[in-house]
Amino acid sequence: MANAISNQQIGPGARKYGIWPEYPTHSGFTPSHLPPIFNLPEVQRDYIKKRESYQRAHFFGFTSAELWNMDILTTRTLRPGNLQNQILKIMQRDRWEVRMF
Repeated sequence: MANAISNQQIGPGARKYGIWPEYPTHSGFTPSHLPPIFNLPEVQRDYIKKRESYQRAHFFGFTSAELWNMDILTTRTLRPGNLQNQILKIMQRDRWEVRMF
């Protein structure tokens, strides 16, 4: 068990979303807000490309940085939902043509 990773080494994102197999102390969903890719050493470029392809596979073709820029991923405090009405029968999931989950 010398290679086991302690809970203190695992980052908060990895605890919340699960670990990234390429780097087992991180989630793999951290946005790549880095300088242009051509200014980085090849090792870092490869790491970013792997992480971005992992994100695209999990986020339907988007990276975390793209979702962040569109304000889909956010750290803002959002107001809780306040809808009081029922869902229209035509909009219920059992009537969807494409099932996503």
